[in-house]
Amino acid sequence: MNTPNTETNTTMHQGGLSLDLLEAARSAIATAISKKLEIEPVTRIQKTITRPNKKGLGDLTFRIGNIQAATSGQSKEQDIVEAIFGCFQELQDGPEASDFSNCVESWWQPMDSRITVNLKVGDKAQIHDCFQELLDCPLAAEFSKFVESWTQPSDSRIDVNLKMGYSPEVRELFQELLGCPEASDFSSRVKYWSKPPGHIAVNLKVGYTAQILRAITQHDYLAKLTLPHAAQQQAMIEYSQPNTHKAFHAGHMRNVALGDCLVRLKEHCGHSVIAANYFGDEGAHVAKCLWRLKQKLEESNCTDVTDLNIPQEQRGEYLGTLYKEAVELVSLGSLTSISCPGAIVAKVLTKQPHPKKPESWNVCTLEIGSGKPVTVVCAGTDYEAGQLVAYMAIGNTFKKKEVVPTDMLGVKSTGMILGYSEVGVPNPNPPKAEKPQSKKSKKKKSGQEEASSICIVTTDGAAPGTSLTELGRFPDLNEPSDRTVEVILARRQTQVANVLAALESGDPEWCSLWDTTKQWSLDEFKNIYDWLGARFDVDFFESEVSQPSMQLVQEYLDKGEVFQEQQGAIGAVLDDYKLPFLMVVKSNGSGLYATKDLALAKRKFEEFKIDESIYVVDKAQSLHFQQVFATLHKMGFANADKSVHLAYGQVVRPEGKMSSRSGTVIYFSALKNALTQAIDEKFLNKYKEEGSWTEEQILEANRAIAVGTIRYGMLNVDPTMDITFELEAWTAKKGNTGPYLMYAYARIKSILSKATNMQLGSKKDVDVSLLSSVQDRSLLVHMTQFWPAVLKSASQCKPNELCKFLYVLAQEFMSWYEASPILKDYVPPELKHARLQFVEAVAAVLKTGIELLGMSALERM
Repeated sequence: MNTPNTETNTTMHQGGLSLDLLEAARSAIATAISKKLEIEPVTRIQKTITRPNKKGLGDLTFRIGNIQAATSGQSKEQDIVEAIFGCFQELQDGPEASDFSNCVESWWQPMDSRITVNLKVGDKAQIHDCFQELLDCPLAAEFSKFVESWTQPSDSRIDVNLKMGYSPEVRELFQELLGCPEASDFSSRVKYWSKPPGHIAVNLKVGYTAQILRAITQHDYLAKLTLPHAAQQQAMIEYSQPNTHKAFHAGHMRNVALGDCLVRLKEHCGHSVIAANYFGDEGAHVAKCLWRLKQKLEESNCTDVTDLNIPQEQRGEYLGTLYKEAVELVSLGSLTSISCPGAIVAKVLTKQPHPKKPESWNVCTLEIGSGKPVTVVCAGTDYEAGQLVAYMAIGNTFKKKEVVPTDMLGVKSTGMILGYSEVGVPNPNPPKAEKPQSKKSKKKKSGQEEASSICIVTTDGAAPGTSLTELGRFPDLNEPSDRTVEVILARRQTQVANVLAALESGDPEWCSLWDTTKQWSLDEFKNIYDWLGARFDVDFFESEVSQPSMQLVQEYLDKGEVFQEQQGAIGAVLDDYKLPFLMVVKSNGSGLYATKDLALAKRKFEEFKIDESIYVVDKAQSLHFQQVFATLHKMGFANADKSVHLAYGQVVRPEGKMSSRSGTVIYFSALKNALTQAIDEKFLNKYKEEGSWTEEQILEANRAIAVGTIRYGMLNVDPTMDITFELEAWTAKKGNTGPYLMYAYARIKSILSKATNMQLGSKKDVDVSLLSSVQDRSLLVHMTQFWPAVLKSASQCKPNELCKFLYVLAQEFMSWYEASPILKDYVPPELKHARLQFVEAVAAVLKTGIELLGMSALERM
């Protein structure tokens, strides 16, 4: 993942002002100190977004421990502190330090409030008592009066919390205490003790930070950056990538929110961006959907899909429903309650302990319905001779492996006796756990016990040789009774495979049906993107790159530089990149997703001349993209190094993962309807009842708040983390939500509207020195971090950083407004105008940030 180039922030300007006033101040202070004291440049002056003076910190916190003298190596910290304090006033008054004096208002040394003592591992109780005795002894009186409290978080550490206003010599007192004879019992247990480096806190002048007000309200400080040509990048951001013939659901919304927001952020940072979509319009999922659709047509005696009379707005989700039905129909679970193909009933004739492992293995003779009895070595329990059990004969496939005769310490075992978990049915008499266990060990133990409990068959009609899948056959199947479950399933799977083959061969009838239904999906996607306000500049289709991808593989295979054959398959050996083999052509000659991704990447690089290629795809595909990028690098594409996978986590429900098969996926239409209803109830019904808003205004506000709700909910969490979708929480007026940000902006616009009605117009020249309260300073300092938040969000592909900035801004403004009245009669006119400009600036920052997230900034809610 790329990282932001923070070094350039102080040199970049917008509206006549540095993009990061705090960084500019840090640079000015560091440079001035370095010159004055003739030391190497200060490496770290931490920036804080906390309120000034909170916990004794200022707008900037200067870490003294990181300064090294140019001549004498590591200087003593206290010497450096004194030297810096000695030269601050000179710098403040000296003409050679104008940048310094223009921004620095005051400085002081905040006290470090903790001493950490690291101990040799021992008895926690004894160490606790030993330290308390040390503090209680008379020699510790001078030190103890500075101790607020102390804790022992582990048997190897003690933290001493110091009172505010303690003497700087407190550490020397502690060192003397440890050295006295009375402390020997405790001192012998001390490995070392430490303290944080010293700090100097700096408050910036209000006039310095308040420059941002004029830059925002009177200049183009918040506008899109104009970068020098050499610094501009041509980026392509590929996002959304839905499959046609499947339904669009809530999980897809995170991808769209991330991708579209990143397009906006990159463009606002001065880069050229191509927003791309890549539709999965071919493959097994399409064949399954069309196979089921054909059945529906035959069942309805229709010759054309239009005869089904599916409403246009429901066609996309209708295809998704067909796909879901098809998946169920080509699985054993739709035909039988026992999904264990190949397994049959067997009768245990004899059961004897194994001669070499009698404590855990038994040698059993089984009757299997035809032929001679077979011998099986079994480690399972809870079965006896004479019972019917589940058996898998040799030649079948179990867990993707062929069942073969096995030598079990001198006894030939022909087949397997299966447990309940292996058959896939619950144990009617599960063993009880002896004692509570951790989740990890419990899961492992439970699996072992389930596997060792042999599946006893008690179903009516069961006899040796009976197929288990037939025993579990559903009685209401609309299939001929002479067809077995496995035959029915194989027949269905063959039909789907035939549809796929027909599509790949260009069969006119099936391709016509594919074209029509593909457009149904694309029409639905377009409607969803329009509703969300998502933009795409170019559409790619999987079907377009299938043939070129195979040609590309053959081209590089002939060169002998990238691909090679292994066991009939073709792929790239990526040992040099510490990655596994990337298969691009299966042994049956068919391509894979990676094959198409390589061809599409080549097209992106050559046709669109992009510098950076970003893929917004869930984190389950992380290894896939590592392999694809490494292979592109081997193929000679220099821009492979600027290919980025923006990996994101899943969207889950409070009760667990979303699953199409289990019916817990929230389709887009259901999501939209739920959002519409919730937003009407929480925000808009009062306007309907009052009649103060037109129906069109209410509909547009509802859509804007709904989009803001879903976008912000998907963006305000680190992309790599999973998100829990909770409609009630996401639509809340308070808290870290989209509606809260939008409401904050609407409230600010309401204040400005009232000011206009009171004929308090905007004034260009205001007295910013009046903005000197703690709340003023805090909000001013926070506003200076707009561009750093935007640049970081764009370069690290983390829109949550901008969300964090905006949420704190809204919170800070609400607190500021409670403490800073504007329209009251007792507020002096000059202060009113200064505060109004403040409000205008906050409104502009919020509006810009909200729109960069892809939301709408409503002026009333």
